[in-house]
Parts: sequence; structure tokens; C-alpha cells
Amino acid sequence: IPQGWRPLSLRQGWQHSTAPVKELLIFFVAATVLYITAFIACAAAVDLTSLRGSRPYNQRSAASFFACLVMIAYGVSAFFSFQAWRGVGSNAATSQMAGGYS
Repeated sequence: IPQGWRPLSLRQGWQHSTAPVKELLIFFVAATVLYITAFIACAAAVDLTSLRGSRPYNQRSAASFFACLVMIAYGVSAFFSFQAWRGVGSNAATSQMAGGYS
């Protein structure tokens, strides 16, 4: 049995426990904020008066680019973790229509 999986009932079968979703949400939001600051710091460190193609310019602009990519990835993960934590996809109407077995 994989870690985090547990039987909810005999009718529902095996489903993943949603207990760590809140912790993951907090982690992804914190990582997004930290990478926002890293992106801003790296982008501000790029010296626009230095020669393009020089080693310091290339290093700082590459660090800014990849910090932005990682920031976006963590932001998307935080969004999906929030959706899972909030329980998007199931509401009172759908659970009543399915007889409580959805």
C-alpha cells in the first residue's frame, strides 16, 4: 500500500488521503514567494550598461530567467494544491444526485 493511501469504505475503494494537501499548499506558496524575491534580486542585479554577451551579464540574465520559470512552476503547483484543498469538482448538488457515492 503506498504511503498516504487508505481505504475510505468498501464502496469507495482506495483513495489518496488529503491530509498533507494543506502542508503542500503552505510549502508551494512559501516557495513561490521566495522565488519571486530571487527573481527580482537577480533581475535587478543584471547590469544594463555591461556588454551583452559578457560572462556576468549572461550569468545574471540566465539566473533571472530560470528563477522566473521555477517561480511560475511553484505558483501553478500552489494553485492546484489550493484547488485540491478546497475540494473543487464536488459540491452538494453532485453528491446528492449520485446518492452520496460520488
